[in-house]
Amino acid sequence: MSMHRSNHQQRGVSLVELMIAMLLGLFLMIGVIQVFVSSKSTYTAQESLSRLQESGRHVAALLTRDIRMAGYTGCGGQAVDLYNHLDVDGNAAEEFIHDFTVGIYGSEAAGTGPGNALDLNDDDPDGDWSPALPDGIGAPADGIVPLPGSDVFLVRTMASSIFSAEGAGTNPIGHGSQFGIIGNHDFVAGDILVVSDCVNSTILQIGNMSGNNVSYGAGVGGNDPGNKNNPDWQAEDHITGDASVGRVETAAYYVALNDEGVPTLYRQLLSGNTAEPRVIAEGVENMQVLYGIRDGADVSVSQYLTAEQVDATNRWDDVIATEVALLVSDEQQMPGGIANRPRTFTLAGYGLTVAPDGLQRQIFRTRVTLRNRAL
Repeated sequence: MSMHRSNHQQRGVSLVELMIAMLLGLFLMIGVIQVFVSSKSTYTAQESLSRLQESGRHVAALLTRDIRMAGYTGCGGQAVDLYNHLDVDGNAAEEFIHDFTVGIYGSEAAGTGPGNALDLNDDDPDGDWSPALPDGIGAPADGIVPLPGSDVFLVRTMASSIFSAEGAGTNPIGHGSQFGIIGNHDFVAGDILVVSDCVNSTILQIGNMSGNNVSYGAGVGGNDPGNKNNPDWQAEDHITGDASVGRVETAAYYVALNDEGVPTLYRQLLSGNTAEPRVIAEGVENMQVLYGIRDGADVSVSQYLTAEQVDATNRWDDVIATEVALLVSDEQQMPGGIANRPRTFTLAGYGLTVAPDGLQRQIFRTRVTLRNRAL
């Protein structure tokens, strides 16, 4: 049997076939890369948006909690008689900071009321506020000062856990300018406390803290502002039964640039052991606040006004609600899309146009009823 070798042996692929295969592979690779880039961009945008929303919701929740408690100085609400024994007479700045009869107060940034508009690409915000900012806000030595164009507000309230008070030994509460605290507290000398029995509330400053025993004599050992030098103001003159005790504070909230130049929302204590500004959240670029006013004994809001309008008519006692609007951005720059076009945001009626810098932004709004005022 004879064997014949085939004339059709495999000789490889031609150049044309190879080029076609490479072209098809290139098309497939481009498609894979496009899918990867698109997925990566979507993931980055979603991650940025998640951080933005988490930050905004955190800030809104914190401000809601603090504002809701504005004006709280012990059980009994506004029905209690409040005795303030801090030595603030004759010092207008101290009287203002420690006026715990007014639970909330604010300063309106010039030119940012409802109906106003600002284009940050072309204009610079005015660096004034009305009414003027209270003394002590910011830390100029560290470059932390309120950002022009953003509102500032203060909250005065009982801001710590509440403990029970007891007399020293066999003496009633307040006898000899002393009383005891039941429980593991964190009070220190210089703290300002309110002692309340749901009928009367007495505000005083700790002079010395020895274990659970509070001493609050006149002068308070050089602490600011100290207590009045008046033998008739001891707590037993006003506290007649079981009492609760807690720290009261005046805290300011404002937007400022941090040491890296990032707009940041700060909280700063202005009373008691005054502290440096504390960061609440980075990326808060602007804050606008309106105040809900009631008419007479009405328990509903009749209108929302700016701080300037409330102060001009001396109606801080009529504030029973607030509306806070925050413009929050994320630090991650987006490669394209809407973040790279000029955008205008409306905060409490104020229009703010920002430059196309690639940052995602979102407005967060919260309306809060002051529990201790809407009664």
